[in-house]
Amino acid sequence: MKKIIGLVFSMLFSFASSAQLSQKDGNGMTPNDFIKAYETAISNQRWENIEGLIHDDCVVTFTNGTYRGKPQVEEIFRKNFELIKDEVYTISNIHFVIEKPDYAVFIFHYHWKGIIHGQPSEGGGRGTSVIVKDEKSGNGAWQLISEHLGPHA
Repeated sequence: MKKIIGLVFSMLFSFASSAQLSQKDGNGMTPNDFIKAYETAISNQRWENIEGLIHDDCVVTFTNGTYRGKPQVEEIFRKNFELIKDEVYTISNIHFVIEKPDYAVFIFHYHWKGIIHGQPSEGGGRGTSVIVKDEKSGNGAWQLISEHLGPHA
């Protein structure tokens, strides 16, 4: 009986480990790694740091509008970087709605603080994001394809 239980646990552990490995992209990045990289890239306030994390067909909805396609997404990120100086952006309370080998959907809380027109400012809310492995990138890198940010409920 102990051998059977041990075998079952061994098989479950093996399955769980292989499932977790399959979530990694060609850069060895998991969905959680993507979230940390995205959070850091936003805080660095340079489009060049975010660009590789954004899918060509990305759609983002912020409080000031919806932006479709990488050129529009780039434009709004650059405008936000110009407006908010010394921004610190954090993501917390992450919950994966679904996590599959080639896509993941997660909800989260976000908070930002920085300087707007010389005055300390901050805000936050909740968000929903969808990331996909982009096979066109050549390495199946995780990329943001949709994000919707809104106020706290």
